[in-house]
Amino acid sequence: MQNSRHKTGLSARLTILFIITISFLSIAKFVSLSSDPDVPFLFSQDKASWIRFERPVNLKAQIGNEVTTYRKRFRLETIPLNSILTIHAMSTAEVYFDGHLILPFTVSLQDWKKPQTINLNNFLTTGEHEIYITVFNKNGPALLLAYCEALKLFTGEDWEASLDRTDWAQAVPVDRISTPELSKNFTSPTESFLSLIPFYLPLFVVIFFLTIFLHFKPDRIGWIRKLMSNPSKIRWLLLGAWTVLAMNNIAKIPLYIGFDVKEHYDYIMYVAEKWRVPLPNEGWQMFQSPLYYLISAALYSILSQFFSIKTVAIMLRIIPLISGAMQVEISYRAVRYIFPTRWDLQVMGTIIGGLLPMNLYISQVVGNEPLSGILSATVVIMGLRLLQSGRDIFQKKHLVFLGAVLGFALLTKVTAVLLIPPVMFLLIYVMLKNGQSIKNIIAGLLLVLSVTFIISGWYYLRNWIELGKPFIGGWESSRQIVWWQDPGYRTMQDSISFGKSLTYPIYSAVNGFWDSIYSTLWLDGFIGSITSYEFRPPWNYNFMLSGALLALLPTAGIIIGILATVLRPSTASQNGQLFSVYCIGIYFIALFYLYSNVPIYSTAKATYTLGLIPCYAIMCVTGLNFIMSNIYMRAGIYALFSCWAIAAYLSYLVL
Repeated sequence: MQNSRHKTGLSARLTILFIITISFLSIAKFVSLSSDPDVPFLFSQDKASWIRFERPVNLKAQIGNEVTTYRKRFRLETIPLNSILTIHAMSTAEVYFDGHLILPFTVSLQDWKKPQTINLNNFLTTGEHEIYITVFNKNGPALLLAYCEALKLFTGEDWEASLDRTDWAQAVPVDRISTPELSKNFTSPTESFLSLIPFYLPLFVVIFFLTIFLHFKPDRIGWIRKLMSNPSKIRWLLLGAWTVLAMNNIAKIPLYIGFDVKEHYDYIMYVAEKWRVPLPNEGWQMFQSPLYYLISAALYSILSQFFSIKTVAIMLRIIPLISGAMQVEISYRAVRYIFPTRWDLQVMGTIIGGLLPMNLYISQVVGNEPLSGILSATVVIMGLRLLQSGRDIFQKKHLVFLGAVLGFALLTKVTAVLLIPPVMFLLIYVMLKNGQSIKNIIAGLLLVLSVTFIISGWYYLRNWIELGKPFIGGWESSRQIVWWQDPGYRTMQDSISFGKSLTYPIYSAVNGFWDSIYSTLWLDGFIGSITSYEFRPPWNYNFMLSGALLALLPTAGIIIGILATVLRPSTASQNGQLFSVYCIGIYFIALFYLYSNVPIYSTAKATYTLGLIPCYAIMCVTGLNFIMSNIYMRAGIYALFSCWAIAAYLSYLVL
């Protein structure tokens, strides 16, 4: 009993430490949002709002600067004192008052967050006046916030904006983002769901009443109960479904579908032809870590001896498809470790992990995300396995294996570095729980990190030596590949708003962080990065779009599971759940950091979290179990969950 209380106390202390760490990082980030000129986060001030010229959302990468002129006409009956005009421009501005230049472009683009003030009293008379403010921004939108309390002037919708000083239109607040025209070509999730009611309703009714029947008559229809109470068989059924999907789809999906797919092929060809790893500034996607491309290049070299270039390009999809299918096994093992006596939760967890839409669609095209995801997920599952181990964990081979997989994950995509903090937390916890000395704990941590560094460190050291940084992001100017993408800035509303992904989910990422995450987690919200309706992927869109509504159930499960785990870190099994929460927390902090610093709509993709699939599975069934309070609630959840699972699979099975 005393040992149990000790473990519970240790879990609670580590949870508190984790929450404090997250809070500290969040506060530090918030401070940087308001002061760092490299972070285009906009805050409204007083009664004034940031405004922009209204134009349709451009879904393509853009190159070039933007100049916008804003004007406001007003009339004075009396002249007030202390008429101080304060200007915030993104990035620099010149001001005209009644046609006279009173403030030239003088502020450096790096000083754009510092306000400029002008005393207007020397220019004021009774009668009509007009203020022109021209804003210039390099590789981004030209935005303005200005106010003068004495004159009751505050930027807002009563100002006008023009790109050429000839055609004027009403300025709009920067928070108002229009729905992309492409999105309107698709039916809404509600319309898609209603069109499939003849499919969903019978399925729901059958599962609902079958669940109740089997509860009260467990000996009837024994083969169904036997199948559903065997998570291992469900795992094999899902792997079979993945095989059918792969064999059916591999040649049907056009080669141009996928995020930066041409550039991924270029990377593979570069390695296959030169047999060297390129520097990050040698191409659009060549900032990516090399392991996936080395494997693909080797496969290309073998296959090209027997098949045409087009056929080989199709066959290179085998690697991401295998990686995606392996998430079924990872999810199965994850929920089995956490819920060893609950076959029902094991079944649901295996299904949620095996059919997560972001994994289904991203694994069907060439790219490094699926391999990175399965390697990172393997690190997670190894961590969960360590929690179930005794003192044999401290055999060097276990720690070497953990460090090796983490190293290969880092050599595939730098995102895996986010797993290092929770893995270190986990090792410290397990070692303390098993009574290891401080010396052994330090030795164990150093062993894991050393193996990780031996496998992946050479690549990041090379970058550091050649380019001055271990990692060069695809958006960084040092690569001399200059571009920008809408919206080009961030606001507080982007961080807290949600809902567009339930009405116009395709490219709803332009509307904020959470819509971006939701629309790319539960459906292909970027439709394979295609920006033309005519060339969209051949998905089954009614199933995919209706899935946006059905996914509210597993979303609720994940949220409830996280809250229940954080608030009740009391049982031994929840130690694995806490580890899952740590991983999710770290990843989402990093995602929001990237989202804030790189103000383009495509930065907050859920596919960056493919390595968290076992964590999502664990949290989802934790939450759903929390609300399955009686047989009727359980039957309803099983039925709705079944509708979601079948819709998720059929969405990406090309017919």
